[in-house]
Amino acid sequence: MGNVLIVVWRESLEAMLVVTILAGVIQRMGVLNGKRYLWAGVSAGILLSVALALGLQQLQASLPENAYDKFQAFLLLLAVALVTHMVIWMQRHGRKMKQELESDTHAALARTGLWGIGLVAAFAIAREGVETVVFLYGLALGNHLSALALAASAAGGLLLALGTTWLIGRGMRGFSYRTFFQTTGFLLLLFATSMLVTAIGQLTQLDLVPAIIDPVWNSAWLLDEHSMVGGPIAALTGYRSHPSLVQILAIAAFWALALPLMYRTPSLPRKE
Repeated sequence: MGNVLIVVWRESLEAMLVVTILAGVIQRMGVLNGKRYLWAGVSAGILLSVALALGLQQLQASLPENAYDKFQAFLLLLAVALVTHMVIWMQRHGRKMKQELESDTHAALARTGLWGIGLVAAFAIAREGVETVVFLYGLALGNHLSALALAASAAGGLLLALGTTWLIGRGMRGFSYRTFFQTTGFLLLLFATSMLVTAIGQLTQLDLVPAIIDPVWNSAWLLDEHSMVGGPIAALTGYRSHPSLVQILAIAAFWALALPLMYRTPSLPRKE
């Protein structure tokens, strides 16, 4: 449940920062009725995210039994790819997010007038919402969360984001966006690892991916993933007490690709 809270907290805070930035641009430009179009765009983005959640639920319910496990594995892999891309993008472009949103707003106003503000807001909020929906769906599948537990954790994350935004607006000292997004980004990569291991395990059971060696070891005597202590650790990190070789290789490949992309410093242009 803690992973759901962290995901919603981070994504909601990011969405609220987007709205704050856009509202500031509108106020500085002195655009009449601009906030009305801004909130219309925010509402459209939220509705699109809700529609995606309902659509995924309906799709899952309509699948035949022999396709259900494949759908789960595919959705878990999609969530892994999406959240990894989001974390890496935020790490490398987060500093320029304000400038890019301001530039997009000016360009949209020039092209389509006030509707442009709504479109920029709708796109930005929908992006955050889609990421949240897919990732939460993957977490729910990977950790077998009930609808009540998922809703409670999501509500807690949303309230935490609202409180954080309010404190920042009140001039809270010591809060660092960079530290916050780096820390939560690393946690999200851990959650993605857990979903990746679950997906690979399902594909192995479906004989779509070879296990190669299964298991490579058995550490249940030391820490059982189904125990009171091992369960949360497994949900957070993807730990398995008896992993297959293909799961170990998938974890190694994931981190070997994600960490360099996340922390790579952009190359400076060469001087002539």
